[in-house]
Amino acid sequence: GIVEPLESVSDVITFRNEGETAIELQSFNLDGSSFSATSSAPIGWLAPGEEVEFWIGYTPIFVEDSGWLTVQTSDPVLKGALIPLYGQGAYPLLVLDPPVVDFGWVEPMGVADSGLTMRNDGLVDLTINESLVVGADFSLTSELTLPLTLAPGEEQWLDINYSPLTLGEHSGALWVESN
Repeated sequence: GIVEPLESVSDVITFRNEGETAIELQSFNLDGSSFSATSSAPIGWLAPGEEVEFWIGYTPIFVEDSGWLTVQTSDPVLKGALIPLYGQGAYPLLVLDPPVVDFGWVEPMGVADSGLTMRNDGLVDLTINESLVVGADFSLTSELTLPLTLAPGEEQWLDINYSPLTLGEHSGALWVESN
C-alpha cells in the first residue's frame, strides 16, 4: 500500500528450505535508502523443511522507492538470491509537460501563444500555492485560481503568451510553488 511521509511499515520475508539437505544462509545485504532491516539477519544453518523470517522496514523518500535484498547461501543450485523491494510514498509529484516551451521566431510586437500542462503524477493531492512567469516578454494569458488542487492523475493546462519587444533570443521561466 501507500505509506505516509515520515511513517514506517515493516513486512516479513520468509526463507524456507524445501530441499533434502541443510543449507547455510551466509550473508544478507540490503540496498535502497528507504529500506532497513528491522530484525537480525537469520544467518546460520537451515534444516530441511525449516523456515526463518527476516523483517524489512520501509520509510518512503519518493513517490516510488526501490531496493534489493541480496542473500548468499550454500545452496549449490542457488548460491545467491536477489529479491526486489518496492514501496510507494504518499507524495504529490508535479510534472510540467513539455518541460521546455519553444515559441519559435516571433517579430517584435508580435504575439505567440502556447502553454504547458501541469500534472500530478503523485499518489496524493497536489496543491499549487503560487505561480509566476519570469521574463519581460512572457505572460500568463489565463490566470490560475490559487490555491489549485490537482488529484493524482489530474492535469491543468496553462496558457503562456510570448510578445517580444525587441529582436533577438529571449528566455523566461515559470515558477510554481506546491506541496
